[in-house]
Amino acid sequence: MLNKGAVPEPALIRDRMRKGWTEEQARTLPVGTLLRPRGGGARRKHGHYAHKVNGKSRPSPTHHSYNGMIQRCYNETHESYSKYGERGIEVCDRWRFGEDGKTGFECFLADMDVRPAVEFTLERKEGDKNYEKDNCKWASLQEQNNNKSDTRFVTIDEERMSFCTALDKFDRRPHYHVILRRLNKGWAAKDAFTYPIKTKKKRATR
Repeated sequence: MLNKGAVPEPALIRDRMRKGWTEEQARTLPVGTLLRPRGGGARRKHGHYAHKVNGKSRPSPTHHSYNGMIQRCYNETHESYSKYGERGIEVCDRWRFGEDGKTGFECFLADMDVRPAVEFTLERKEGDKNYEKDNCKWASLQEQNNNKSDTRFVTIDEERMSFCTALDKFDRRPHYHVILRRLNKGWAAKDAFTYPIKTKKKRATR
């Protein structure tokens, strides 16, 4: 039975963070609390949450990048936590908790502006430093690849190439997140790049 008003237990905290709650919200808001956008609320102000995709509300690309940053640093169940949070990488208080009446995301948006395009991701200029304005930028996949000393290579049909080169060769740039996820799950390189990618079909309206 749901004990509304009670202090959330660790399992609930982890579940909330998987759903995109900030750590502060997940730990402090009582059991039974629902996060819903209200008239005049922060989500409606910046317009980056109610983003329609196939008729359903989805976070904008900018909000998606912001949430990914939070999850990597504070959600112990996230697949990349070991490379970020476990290493001590944090998000500055301004972006995490907000300031001057603004939410963390609104401060992030004011400092970084919107994500330029879907192939851009949030990059830290110095990998051992935290997520904060002076250490972050929007970088294209190619730019990130060029800036890394540990560039990822794949071998397909006995041909060794960089990850970005393979994306271009198989015309997979629009789906690079899917390909990268497949490789991280242990897929064979050729299968990861050539196996069909399912797209959701729109439901016919009656």
